[in-house]
Amino acid sequence: MGVGLFSIATIIASQAIITGAFSLTRQAMQLGWFPGLHIRQTSADTYGQIYVPFVNWAMMLFTIALTIGFGSSVRLAGAYGTAVSTTMVLTTALLYSVMRKRWNWPAPLALLTSGGFLIVDSAFFAANMLKIVDGGWIPLTLGVILLLVMTTWHSGIEALHIRWESMTEPPEQFLNRLQHNQIPRVPAAAVFLTRQLNGTPPLMIQHLAQLGSLPQVLIALTVKFEEFPRVLGHERFTLRQVVDGYWHLILQL
Repeated sequence: MGVGLFSIATIIASQAIITGAFSLTRQAMQLGWFPGLHIRQTSADTYGQIYVPFVNWAMMLFTIALTIGFGSSVRLAGAYGTAVSTTMVLTTALLYSVMRKRWNWPAPLALLTSGGFLIVDSAFFAANMLKIVDGGWIPLTLGVILLLVMTTWHSGIEALHIRWESMTEPPEQFLNRLQHNQIPRVPAAAVFLTRQLNGTPPLMIQHLAQLGSLPQVLIALTVKFEEFPRVLGHERFTLRQVVDGYWHLILQL
């Protein structure tokens, strides 16, 4: 009876962890803090119902490895306690940030409220630091690895955006430069991906610099992802003519 209840509780808890991991991964990707992963939208009505294959399989492999490595739940207590106590401390720190930046609480009130939680959390965290050798190093190491991946990816994305911003110019100025320099135009059409709703795509400027010519029809393509699973067919495309021979196409998916 007890084993059956424990198994049901484990299934429920693991489902919550899996769902939370999927949601956090997508949010990190949308905020530019994590590399792009394939996401399957499993519902046509519910935006948050998703499946991330890489995260799912990675969690399965890590779970099997930990189970085999520790061999018993007693030996796993050190890793579990460290993970939970660290999560509690970080949650309290995030609570203070929300109080100050979102709820606009004064600093003394935010410190007093979060400080009470922090005293209790820090006591648990300090006690679990004694279990680092007994397995507590595993969640800490995993957290450091994820932190390095996220900060490295975010800094790279920010550097790339700054680089792209420095390379762009208004479409009218760009086309005037083409006419003034008598840049040859090829009888064709070309599509250039861009996240910018205004300005000439940097890829278009690079194309001109490398080849010394441009197609007669230029299309800047921007892909936007909406906050719902499906977009009706007639609402997916927005096409506007910026200037003669230059179009901006926006896809809403």
